[in-house]
Amino acid sequence: MPDRLNELNQNGTAAIKGGRLIVENPIGNGLRATVTPVKGISCKLNGQIMEHSFPVSAEDVVELSVVEKEHVVKEKIEVKVKNNGLIAEAAVFPRLITSYCLADQPPQNNLTLVLKAVEQKENVIDVNAVEEALQKAGVCYGIDSQAV
Repeated sequence: MPDRLNELNQNGTAAIKGGRLIVENPIGNGLRATVTPVKGISCKLNGQIMEHSFPVSAEDVVELSVVEKEHVVKEKIEVKVKNNGLIAEAAVFPRLITSYCLADQPPQNNLTLVLKAVEQKENVIDVNAVEEALQKAGVCYGIDSQAV
């Protein structure tokens, strides 16, 4: 009999899939799912901004949007000259762009939203830029073009 009672009373669930909130209503006397917002994600429930945990049903209109701004770390070239100018090393760091999205999460009764960082590297530095950086550091001769 207890198994039959559990089938008649199931809590609702909330999940994130592909950036969308999916809500399943409770069965019987089960509890509605709750959603907990986090910094960087704006939540609206039926047009009202929500800043704390809130219960949801499949009939509610829930708007979730990532408000965390994209971060860009500028590309750079670091030149180190060693052994009284006999050895030079150039390290190239690509532009790093970090954007954010809602992380997928399985169905659960108490869903705390998770902000997922997605990093993308852009190689915008070419051979000429590396050679120019070496020249600015005083390295003009003996540059191995193959190594650059």
